[in-house]
Amino acid sequence: MQQEVGNLIEDNTIVILSKAVEGTIVSPNKKMSLAMGAFIGLMIGAVIMFIHGFTNVTIREDTDIQEVTVIPVLGEIEKW
Repeated sequence: MQQEVGNLIEDNTIVILSKAVEGTIVSPNKKMSLAMGAFIGLMIGAVIMFIHGFTNVTIREDTDIQEVTVIPVLGEIEKW
């Protein structure tokens, strides 16, 4: 094989490092891939949650209005 490839390519830079062993199966580690995917997904979700929490400017109570403006609150609608 090395000689055949060597004949096809002018430069002899091809070297066989080790021969293939029959019966050696290489497959992805499903448990590790699932664990890493779950961990990365949770971390991305947590980062998005914190960014949304810090950038949320929704006015929910009268104290939020008083923090933003100097206008006093004259009335409010009760929550059910």
